[in-house]
Amino acid sequence: MTSAIKITVGYHSFLLPDTHTDYAFPAYINKHIDLIWRYIENNDKIEELSSNPFSKGRTAVLVKAKFLSSELKEFKLKTGIIGYPFDMKDISLYLASQNIKITLCTEFKRNGTLVNSLPS
Repeated sequence: MTSAIKITVGYHSFLLPDTHTDYAFPAYINKHIDLIWRYIENNDKIEELSSNPFSKGRTAVLVKAKFLSSELKEFKLKTGIIGYPFDMKDISLYLASQNIKITLCTEFKRNGTLVNSLPS
């Protein structure tokens, strides 16, 4: 990979590598945006609950994470998305260590609206 698109969903940023281009951007992201938001929110909840392993509702949140992850399996394979919670890579460190050029920076709102689509 030599370049990637940087997308932001909520306060999480991700990379869409140039090695995975067999989908229409941004339409394919928009198609999955609600599921992506739910996945992010659920993983944020897991982080919040991780300080207390015996907290009420933790099991349900973990089960939901597994379900949402399976629902996004094809999306992850097709896009090669990089960044937490899709994988454990810190995208800032990954960009620097792999010398990747950002070709586009964009943000997706909850309703799928694409904003701040700027070349890097």
